[in-house]
Amino acid sequence: MNLAFKGLPEYEGAASCLVQLDGVTDVEMVGNAASQKVYEASAEAVAQGAPEGTLLVTFWPEGSLKLKFSIATVTEEATL
Repeated sequence: MNLAFKGLPEYEGAASCLVQLDGVTDVEMVGNAASQKVYEASAEAVAQGAPEGTLLVTFWPEGSLKLKFSIATVTEEATL
């Protein structure tokens, strides 16, 4: 969270967050996520009027997770 501001005066450092996805479909898992560490995660958000968004997670040292979702809710750690 907040990495889009890295290098700018507004950047306060990385922040943890909780991402809740609803309406999850089309789950594709490669590898065993239970024994992996998240290397990178990216999401294409749901645009207004669009039916779904896409989440892609890559794991270290290998593996990935791809899924589609209808609603994403992000809660920053300070409010958890």
